[in-house]
Amino acid sequence: MQLRDKNFLTCGSWVISYSGNQPRNKGLLVKFDISGNIIWSKKYDPVSFYNGIGYLYELPDGDIMMTGKADTNYYNVKPQILRTDKNGNVKWQKHTGHFENEVEGFYSMHPTADKGFVFASAVPLMSSLKPYGIIKIDSTGCDTVEQWCKSIALGIGNFTKLSGFNVELFPNPASGFVNLKVDAPQSEGFVIKLNDVSGRLLVELALETNNTLEINTSGYKAGVYFVSIFYEGRMVEMKRLVVVR
Repeated sequence: MQLRDKNFLTCGSWVISYSGNQPRNKGLLVKFDISGNIIWSKKYDPVSFYNGIGYLYELPDGDIMMTGKADTNYYNVKPQILRTDKNGNVKWQKHTGHFENEVEGFYSMHPTADKGFVFASAVPLMSSLKPYGIIKIDSTGCDTVEQWCKSIALGIGNFTKLSGFNVELFPNPASGFVNLKVDAPQSEGFVIKLNDVSGRLLVELALETNNTLEINTSGYKAGVYFVSIFYEGRMVEMKRLVVVR
């Protein structure tokens, strides 16, 4: 894609490693000049299967809208929407879609008159039906619950101050256990998922009230893990957890 500054953007997947014969990827965005010289490159998401960026659109202010696929839970591949500044730094990022435990991805991206976007998604690997979906977002990326919409429009820091939504993970690094505390206006509907760096789901727990949940980490190897907080089926925050021995 050619930009207004006469440079170019391309996107795709960057293979980080292999699991058996299958690559494990990050999403990739590269800016280069007319001679093919790289100006900068950015990689997105934890390393996992199927991650990648597929469609790009430059907004009037120079920001970049991107869509792609993100392996959120070991082959639970969700369509992903990202907005970055002109240098590829993420302003907000969200997973959307219609189907759980399926490989769903975007197949088109079009701007709308209200400064939002409309997308078509599909699940090509489903054994019987081959369903598709249409997703519409507004200019802030919102297509779901009010709390998540505000967190995108305001930024998670400002949203915390205005609504009381906050997530704490401690101690981090952790050895034998880690505490997770969620403070939010709503008191129910939270689900906590712990994944390793390959995307494999290790723990899934329901958090019914705004209290501290203890997760036992004594059986896990030293390394990096990801704690995802879901509200009404949508991921509202992801925390990086380091386990030490």
